[in-house]
Amino acid sequence: MKISACAIIKNEEKNLPAYIEGVRNIADEIIITDTGSTDNSVKLLENLKEKFNLNLQIHHFEWIADFAAAKNFTLDKATGDWIIFLDADEYFDKKYKKKVRPLIEKIHKDTSVVGVDSPLLNIDADNNNKTIIESTQIRIFRNLPYLRYEGQIHEHLRYAGNKTALFLESDIVIIHTGYSSNLIAQKKKRNRELIFKHKELATDDVPPYYSYLAIAYYEEREYQKALETIEKGLPLIEKTDSIVLIECYDVYIKTKIRQKASDEEILEIIDNALKHAPNHPDLLMHKLTVLLESENLAEKYEEVEKLCKTIFENAKDEELRKKYFNKIDARLPYAHYALGAIYKAQNRKKEAAEEFIIALKSYRYRAYILRDLLELLEDNEKKAAKILSELYDEKADGEFLEFVFEERPRDNLYKKFCKQNRESISYKLASGKVTEAIKEAAKELEKAKKETLPNEEFKKNLREKLQILAICFLFLEINDLPKVETELNMLPPSVIAVILRFYGESLPPVDGETASYNAILKKAEVYLPKSLRERFMGIKFS
Repeated sequence: MKISACAIIKNEEKNLPAYIEGVRNIADEIIITDTGSTDNSVKLLENLKEKFNLNLQIHHFEWIADFAAAKNFTLDKATGDWIIFLDADEYFDKKYKKKVRPLIEKIHKDTSVVGVDSPLLNIDADNNNKTIIESTQIRIFRNLPYLRYEGQIHEHLRYAGNKTALFLESDIVIIHTGYSSNLIAQKKKRNRELIFKHKELATDDVPPYYSYLAIAYYEEREYQKALETIEKGLPLIEKTDSIVLIECYDVYIKTKIRQKASDEEILEIIDNALKHAPNHPDLLMHKLTVLLESENLAEKYEEVEKLCKTIFENAKDEELRKKYFNKIDARLPYAHYALGAIYKAQNRKKEAAEEFIIALKSYRYRAYILRDLLELLEDNEKKAAKILSELYDEKADGEFLEFVFEERPRDNLYKKFCKQNRESISYKLASGKVTEAIKEAAKELEKAKKETLPNEEFKKNLREKLQILAICFLFLEINDLPKVETELNMLPPSVIAVILRFYGESLPPVDGETASYNAILKKAEVYLPKSLRERFMGIKFS
């Protein structure tokens, strides 16, 4: 038995080393068709061929905007009994890689089996390998003349043999990195150009192309054309129960939202979709989004909780996952966040924290989730520090953490995780170097007074610097006040009165002190650790 690993490429020098590494110990020959690379792909393949002493053939195919034609050209060059046809940016999950050849050897004698249906995970390699979309694909199949690709765009295998063909389901996971953040925009643009070039492919005989065309229109913000295309193709897609059904409803709902359809109309579309794909988690996620944005959300906490749990349960349904293209793995963390937000509103702190942590494991760079979690854990600094250390690298993620902590108290957590700028006022406050912070804030205030800016911008900048200086005094031990008396006197009398009341001084009423208190209150709520914040909130005015 002989296995041929096949691929078509164009400018894939970044991915080719991993591709070759993934197939070289499985395949007996490697057939690569280049469709017009302008980088070092071909030269790199030649070097890899020599380095590993590979049975590697490199062919050239003039690109005619037809993926099926290029792939069938490649198949015609293969001599193996079985084909492994991966894209250059795909590879077998290392957990399953060793199972590929034994599986093929096992099923080789059973001629009724012509292919293997494998889970395909599209991941974002630029975002913690987060799963974007999951489907099943046939990437392993027999080398048969009546098993060939069709479709210029979104090509797929078609079996045209006389005998009944069996496609075996396997657990051999294939990873696809082509939808990573730094590649997705370029790839989508390329796909749209091809789809628009071949609009005529969207016919009643090939319903999935209505979905592809609608998505292309949506991405080009031509929402009316997207809607017209969906409404034409959707009845056919529903009738055939096509693999693109959920994807089509997804763009249908998003298009309606862009056209400002009412919640009632959106929910009607979702309910209709659920008749065709009962309990599909992608559709339930759309329903969750509508509920979360409703005006009377507080009255729907119980309904939201129940819906989230239904989503989690149905996300485990392997049949639903295999039957349609879906994005549930990419969306599931948001359901955990939504449930956490509901628990937080109900003061169910432990449950809320658990849900936020689950969400953050996939959505590491969603600042609002991390801020909500840190707010919940304000009384448990040790646990918060442990979670942050597990999820983030202080150096590599420093810029992100600085952004998150900009809206957090200047406390021990700030000191530990915001070391990028140790000379900043905020870091000095968190480190206990309060007199230094005050002197730096005073310099910033003096500088602001001399700025040449438009009047409104000048006033806004001056207020900001004044408030920061005032906040710094709220971190100060009263015994250290003589060290910064000069800086204190830079503040207006009403602000000085607020600071002295914070220290516990008993003062007669001072004009404007209540207004000054309110002016710095918002910043105090952000900057001050809990004990100082509660003390500030407790200031009494005569």
